[in-house]
Amino acid sequence: MDFSLTKEQQMIKEMVREFAEKEIKPIAIELDAKSMFAEDVFKKMGKLGLLGIPFPEEYGGSGGDTISYAIAVEEVGKACGEPD
Repeated sequence: MDFSLTKEQQMIKEMVREFAEKEIKPIAIELDAKSMFAEDVFKKMGKLGLLGIPFPEEYGGSGGDTISYAIAVEEVGKACGEPD
C-alpha cells in the first residue's frame, strides 16, 4: 500500500502551512492569553475554502477528502501550538 500524499493533498498541506505560519502563528499566544477569537483569520480561512474541505461542492464545500481535512487541521493546530 502506498501511504504517500496525493499531489492535491501535498498542495493543500503547503498552502495551509504557509497561511498558518503567516496569519495564525504570530498571534496565537496572544489569542490564547486573552481568550480571544480572531474573526478576521477565520474569515480568511473560509475564503481559502479551508472550512469546507470535507463537504461536497453541491453544498458549498470544497469537496475534499478526509485526509485533506485532517492535514489542514494538523497544520493549523501546529501553528497554534508553536511559540513564535
